[in-house]
Amino acid sequence: DRPVDCLHIKLDLSVDLEKKHVAGTARIDLAALRDVSTITFDAVDLLTDSVSVERSGHAAAPAEYSNDGERITIALAEPLASGQHATVTIEYAVDNPTSGLHFFGPSATEPDVPYVVWSQGESITNRYWFPCFDNPNERQTTELVVTTKRKYQVSSNGRLVSKKEDAAADTVTYHWLQDKPHAA
Repeated sequence: DRPVDCLHIKLDLSVDLEKKHVAGTARIDLAALRDVSTITFDAVDLLTDSVSVERSGHAAAPAEYSNDGERITIALAEPLASGQHATVTIEYAVDNPTSGLHFFGPSATEPDVPYVVWSQGESITNRYWFPCFDNPNERQTTELVVTTKRKYQVSSNGRLVSKKEDAAADTVTYHWLQDKPHAA
């Protein structure tokens, strides 16, 4: 069942490698393929802080939602008609996801290994670290904006849009854009 078409996902995240923690926002642009009154995203064990919906010509407004630990379902204040566009913004966090995003670092047996985190969500495990329509037949463009400690580097698919350091906060923010549609 595919009631909406995901057009673009922008993740704006803060990543703490040592604590195995990710927090931030997922901004998901979509178009209704038929009239819909709810939108459901795959989202396993994500802690949801807030959800808002923005429609063409209207400011973003808080939305009613439920999070059952597997999916986030958003009840739209007014149905989205076939062909209409909307942007859903979900503020969320996740600690050490069980799949999709993998943290690796020093341990008692390997105290000198570096901290590393990588994603491997093919084909349906990105739902463990960001809300999405986690199915290989859903294709969209993506942006990844990641803030982490300055000693780390962030690489992603697509092209690097910017890299900004904040010496006072000892952080660096990378902005990557993949402008060719692909699976989540």
